[in-house]
Amino acid sequence: MSKRIFLKGLLAPALLGIACNANATLVIGGDAANLASASSILDIVFAIDTSSSMADDISSIGVKARTVIENLSCPTTDCYVRARFMGITGTSGIFNETVRNYVLDKGGTPVSNSSEDNGPAVTDLVNYYDWATDAAAGQKNYWAVVTIGDEGADNGSPVNQSDWDAAYAANQAAKSKGVFLFSWVADDPFAGVPDLFRTMATGGSGGGTLLRIRVVRTSPVR
Repeated sequence: MSKRIFLKGLLAPALLGIACNANATLVIGGDAANLASASSILDIVFAIDTSSSMADDISSIGVKARTVIENLSCPTTDCYVRARFMGITGTSGIFNETVRNYVLDKGGTPVSNSSEDNGPAVTDLVNYYDWATDAAAGQKNYWAVVTIGDEGADNGSPVNQSDWDAAYAANQAAKSKGVFLFSWVADDPFAGVPDLFRTMATGGSGGGTLLRIRVVRTSPVR
């Protein structure tokens, strides 16, 4: 079974548990009875822009994202999923930790320094997240990031060359590490954002330049 088929099946009901503490929200789902019985293990991080333009979307997006995990069914595999929810530099609702602080806590130097740094946040997570390698014989680990926003990939709107450069860096980091990259565009996005986010996740060209983003083997979440 290819990784593409697995991830498409994932984002197509079994809630195993939700753990919340002062530092993080972890949602565990999938159709495997437990970790030991799974054939596929997915660690996925939802990273969201928590700026003011997203204020009316964050709660509903959090519910939708959690529902995906809670009602997960993987038709071609027995999957066990661990989902984490982060803001980029700020917190809101289920997104109760930040990418930036996560990297700092790991002793790293985060690239993300703005709540709208969707591209740098992906790069930070790819490079610093504690991606699990706990698959036993007959199991396979998968890793994924879902980047969520309505503005550019670097420091918000308008979409310009720095956004395309940040998107390229995120795409290349994900490809190099073997992390699946999904994009989720919120309602009423700024001009150019849907194309930017789609290209960041799936590859192509953009920004009015010859910049080319190599394909990560997945498709965007809408």
